[in-house]
Amino acid sequence: MKKTKIKAISLMICLLMVVGVVVGGTVAYLKAESDEVDNTFTPSEVTTDVVEDTESFEKEGIKKDVVIKNTGDTDAFIRAAIVVTWQDKQGNVYGQKPAEGDYTIDMGDEGWVKGSDGFWYYTSVVPANGSTKNLIDTVTCTGTAPDTNYKLCVEILGSGVQAGPAAAVEAWSDGVAELDEGWQTITVQEVE
Repeated sequence: MKKTKIKAISLMICLLMVVGVVVGGTVAYLKAESDEVDNTFTPSEVTTDVVEDTESFEKEGIKKDVVIKNTGDTDAFIRAAIVVTWQDKQGNVYGQKPAEGDYTIDMGDEGWVKGSDGFWYYTSVVPANGSTKNLIDTVTCTGTAPDTNYKLCVEILGSGVQAGPAAAVEAWSDGVAELDEGWQTITVQEVE
């Protein structure tokens, strides 16, 4: 009985050694024969650029045909802020804000909606390297600066967010916008 027990234990040890050699050999073979795989990840980038007819501004003093271009590498939703100030040649801002009668802004009429947060939202997806329709058709100074060294300055600040995850757009738009189901348009709570 003792001899049978020793044989069984020896057989078990031999079996475990064979299994260990087979598994170890298989793992070594797979490791030696497998090609290395590079798992690269390139995040998308959303950047914007304000494009306008600068020639007419320099000649006539009128800001014209202002659009926001998606200069990133992915589709994006775009928004813009319009900041109107009096500035001198060095870019110093006068302490008094221009009154609405000091200038007129003819807004573009397609696709832009003013949100309750003061930003203008473009309601469609802008593809990579694509542009919005006109945010502003023309801006004209109709008043007089409070100081002769100052001129009307209209700055457009564009920003964007990847057209994709609803959570990103909701955080970006501070709750004033909602995406449609297919993420192709954005609905903005308009200012009344």
